[in-house]
Amino acid sequence: MLAGLGEQRISNRDATISLQDAEQNALVGQPFAAPAAVRSCATRAVLSALSSWGVLCVCIRPAAARSHWRDNPQRYRRSCVIVPAMATPPVATQQATIEEIVKKSGRPDSVPLRRVFLQQGQRSQLRPGPLATFVRRHDMRGLDLYLLTLTLATHEPFGAVLPSGVWARALGLRGKGRSAAVSRTWKRLEDLGLISRARRGRTAAITLLREDGSGEPYTTVGSRGDPYLQLPLAYFHDSWYKQMDLPTKAVLLIALSLRDDFYLPAEWVQRWYGLSADTTERGLNKLRSLGLLEREMHYKPAPLTDQGWTKEYTYSLRPPFVRRGASGTRTVIDKKGVRLEVM
Repeated sequence: MLAGLGEQRISNRDATISLQDAEQNALVGQPFAAPAAVRSCATRAVLSALSSWGVLCVCIRPAAARSHWRDNPQRYRRSCVIVPAMATPPVATQQATIEEIVKKSGRPDSVPLRRVFLQQGQRSQLRPGPLATFVRRHDMRGLDLYLLTLTLATHEPFGAVLPSGVWARALGLRGKGRSAAVSRTWKRLEDLGLISRARRGRTAAITLLREDGSGEPYTTVGSRGDPYLQLPLAYFHDSWYKQMDLPTKAVLLIALSLRDDFYLPAEWVQRWYGLSADTTERGLNKLRSLGLLEREMHYKPAPLTDQGWTKEYTYSLRPPFVRRGASGTRTVIDKKGVRLEVM
């Protein structure tokens, strides 16, 4: 786009031509026909773009004067506008920005995330974690920003300080309101008790808090009795984040917290994770369509059904989201709906 001019347009009588049209031909230095929208006007126009002394001369003239242009260009000077012939600097893409955030983190292959982000409580007292709030509010941007922050904040005090423009680009935001959109997203994460905010000059300084939303300080993941999942960095490197909607991302995180051949019954998923059966089914189906999830069907006796049996589905993640060391275990449910992981 011509620097500083954006979507401005130049008008001459009833002929109007976008500067975008001029830019496409500015380096050619040859007259060219106006776009179809202009050619249909009563006074058809021709736009000439000439590059000289570092400026671009954009002229609009009636088609009827075409034969007189070379002989008497001074007559049409008032129809010309002089603008700088400057190229727009290249801007980093969303993917390149995310790659640099991951590189800056120094993480080798995955991002740890405590299971309390998905689910809290013990056995029969299970209840949803903060993930359910993101899904209920349809806040995929909030979840994306949280995962990026979790990726970057690797050392005490587990902070992340980057210009708002970097976060906006990593989230795929454009336009004048992108910084405000990032600020609102930080506010939602702060309200959930997942981060705290401070100012470092004109830049927001973000500090992680514990994943359960309690507001307690964040600590290094990995202590005994503190279960967590590992989100492979392939999620970012291979742009899976772009191919997944919010239900799919939520179900992926849940699947990463379970063992291979896991069972996720619709009648219990609302209580465990705060996801509706429909949302869960959409996430499972999308993961399968992306080739990231395998499903196996099993038959089991059901004495109180008409046919005496019922079907049960179990699932296993496929590369690059295979959980390391998870083979040989299975998630099962006892008669009270308590989740048990057994060999």
